[in-house]
Amino acid sequence: MLEVIRADHARRTLLMHAERLGQTSTDTNGAHPTATTPAQADTLGQVLDTLAGQFGPHPGSLPRTPVLSTPTRHSSEDALDGPVV
Repeated sequence: MLEVIRADHARRTLLMHAERLGQTSTDTNGAHPTATTPAQADTLGQVLDTLAGQFGPHPGSLPRTPVLSTPTRHSSEDALDGPVV
């Protein structure tokens, strides 16, 4: 039960900081949005770092799917025409 309470508190905290960041970035009446927006983003980053240390990974998480390698592209004129149908 304690984990549920901690997770709810973390969600509310993140939501509050994310809303502040959104309001700061779109506020045209603010003093200096170019200075306050990065500061608010840094604050949100610090909150995320703090919360990341408090919660471990979910034990039932599946492993990440490996990224497939992208096919090599040819720079010839035939490659630029597209696939032959």
